[in-house]
Amino acid sequence: MLMVEEIRREMKDEGFDPDVVCYGIIINAYCKSKRYDETLEIVREMEAMNCKLTPHIYCTLISRLGVAERLNEAIEEEEP
Repeated sequence: MLMVEEIRREMKDEGFDPDVVCYGIIINAYCKSKRYDETLEIVREMEAMNCKLTPHIYCTLISRLGVAERLNEAIEEEEP
């Protein structure tokens, strides 16, 4: 996870905004590390940047948060 955070920070420092692919990778990495609160923060950041969640990202959220018994949070993120 340290590498993902470092790359993300470096991108921001260099003035690069992550795209939907970058966000998907970051969300997947946070979910796999069971850092669900940080995952949801990334999702909110993504939405604030007007970057739409893809079906793949929704599947990741539902799958990972469902296993963690936090499925209601994944569903809340889907609601407009």
